[in-house]
Amino acid sequence: AIFGATGGCGLFTLQKILAQEGLATEVRCLVRDPSKLPRDLQENPRVKLLKGSATEGADVAAAVSDSDVVIVSLGGPPKGPGVDICSVAQGHINAAVNSGNPDAHAIVISSIGVGDHFQHCSLFARLFAKYVIYEALADKDKQERMCREQLKNWTIV
Repeated sequence: AIFGATGGCGLFTLQKILAQEGLATEVRCLVRDPSKLPRDLQENPRVKLLKGSATEGADVAAAVSDSDVVIVSLGGPPKGPGVDICSVAQGHINAAVNSGNPDAHAIVISSIGVGDHFQHCSLFARLFAKYVIYEALADKDKQERMCREQLKNWTIV
């Protein structure tokens, strides 16, 4: 399952998975707007598009069902309403994984400047993070913490 398949990293990941023969027979993608996915991927028989929201538990459970790997490539606005999409969605994803297939591997695409990585950022990046996107980075930090604390198998990129 892929969450965030219409965005940059999620779309790239989906394309790479589909390019590998035998890697996955079906890739479920939970998307709010299926038309944002390129037409060739919309029509690919290995792609199962599920229209819904990663912030709705039932939609997430349908996407995660029987998945051995769950890829999370979500992002929200830098501040304001919806800034907590990553942690809200991760809560639903964790619940679905833990109730359906606790051995599934979650791969979460995070962001530079989150957690321990903040110290490795340039001065400009640290200032940008502190004054412009601090709410979004705080949400990503919470998402990472939720993965480490609630999932058995996870990788944070």
